[in-house]
Formats: sequence, C-alpha cells, structure tokens
Amino acid sequence: MTFEEAVKAAQDLVNGAYCPGKQAMEKRHRKFVACADSKRLTGSINLDTALSKHRPGDNRWDYGLGYKPA
Repeated sequence: MTFEEAVKAAQDLVNGAYCPGKQAMEKRHRKFVACADSKRLTGSINLDTALSKHRPGDNRWDYGLGYKPA
C-alpha cells in the first residue's frame, strides 16, 4: 500500500488531507526535510490541520510524510 492509499483509507478525519511531495507542510517547515532522492518522498499530510476541528484540545502531530525506501 502506498502512502497516498493509506491516507485515503484512513478515518474520515484525515483521509482527504493527502498532498504530493512536501506540499502539506507549511512553506517555512519544508526546508527542514531533506532527502537525497526527492522521488522517495511520496507524499505528506498536515495532521494538525486535519485533526484540529475534531480534536481541538488534543495534542497532535504536525505532519506525516511518506518515504519509499530503496
């Protein structure tokens, strides 16, 4: 299963939040994620945004990133 498929198969809270590459990350945060082969970054999800409406008082992760190993 790919990262995109996993996100789309997840609970309704996050299944519409998939973005290609690092696009789900705020622009100011993207520079902190580097990969020698950018094709291995298969997608991203902004978990804080996706979950904030439904779980406003909970601690949340910021992002999820898909990475395809060699």
